[in-house]
Amino acid sequence: MDQRRFFSRESEREHVSTCGDNICLNRTLYISNLITQTQTTTMFRLICTIALLVYTAAAQQPPHLSQAWQAMSAGDGLPNDTIGQESYLYEGCKERSETCMNGHVYNYKKTGTANCIKYEIDQGGKSRLSGTFYVSCDGGLNCCMKVKSGPERIPKVKKWDIGMAGALFKDQITYLGKKDTTELNNKPVTGADTWLETFTIPFTGVKVNYTYYVTTNGTDVITHRIDYGASKAKGAVGSILYGDFQPQHNITAFRSVFTPPAACQTGHVMQCPKGKVEEWEETYFN
Repeated sequence: MDQRRFFSRESEREHVSTCGDNICLNRTLYISNLITQTQTTTMFRLICTIALLVYTAAAQQPPHLSQAWQAMSAGDGLPNDTIGQESYLYEGCKERSETCMNGHVYNYKKTGTANCIKYEIDQGGKSRLSGTFYVSCDGGLNCCMKVKSGPERIPKVKKWDIGMAGALFKDQITYLGKKDTTELNNKPVTGADTWLETFTIPFTGVKVNYTYYVTTNGTDVITHRIDYGASKAKGAVGSILYGDFQPQHNITAFRSVFTPPAACQTGHVMQCPKGKVEEWEETYFN
């Protein structure tokens, strides 16, 4: 064998053997860095994906409507010439009382008539102020109660919010984006967040829909308009229009708005004539 070739190969082996550790170390470090970079990139992408999903889910969640407010309003089944002030408070306590109550006051005036004020107050069964009161709705009758005793005395004040129908009614809520619309007195509203709620009344097949147009001012949700409709029901299409919508923050002070006049607070307040209640409801509130 050629000794030069033998020693040359042996030298190569020795060189490789001598440098092999460094080569392996460098390769190991390179691969380790590559894995770390890949893991970092993957983790970053995962975090971005999760953040995007969370943001998207949040963007698709409807806001809660204000549960304490005053506004001028028209609609809710009322003729176009019936405009008045609404006051609304829904504290949602399991046990209602004078310090945790639900109430809705409608102060409406129809063209050519006097004001008619309707108080729906739920302060619990122990409060003498719980009931539905009609004030100044008929000449010479300062105040009367819709029902003076029994389970129907205390009104079930409706909670106005998006998504109240629930799973039983197959409630579906869809965000329709920002849309331009109008509120009371045809005042333009630009870029209102628009939410469509649809549900079906069980055993009837009647499909009901509400479209809410709202904007935000800080943490306050301002309702400008609610369009509603229902299949298989005559006249069940319309709009509730609001203006000068003012969320209330001092709830303690605001509760006083739901105290009816002194004429309603005596033990001698009369029960309203049934025919009159139907007349007032038809004229002002339905």
